[in-house]
Amino acid sequence: RVLREGGTIEGGRLSGFLEVARAFGDLDQRTGCKPAGLSGTPELTSQPLQPEDEFVLLGSDGLWRLLDLQAAVRLARADLRAHADVE
Repeated sequence: RVLREGGTIEGGRLSGFLEVARAFGDLDQRTGCKPAGLSGTPELTSQPLQPEDEFVLLGSDGLWRLLDLQAAVRLARADLRAHADVE
């Protein structure tokens, strides 16, 4: 998609400086414009909720680069408990 939209990948980054190809508000600091190949359209998937689901975690690639799934779940549970908002 990036190449089709006229973008380039340099050093594993969009236009050599952005780590992601989907973002809101990232502008090329040299031109002040959105880099070619950058999309603000999210990539969506859908998953039906199940009765045993506790909560939904939404995160960008930045979150998942720092935390694995179990660490993110522990963090969310701890935050819900700390704010007495488990229901």
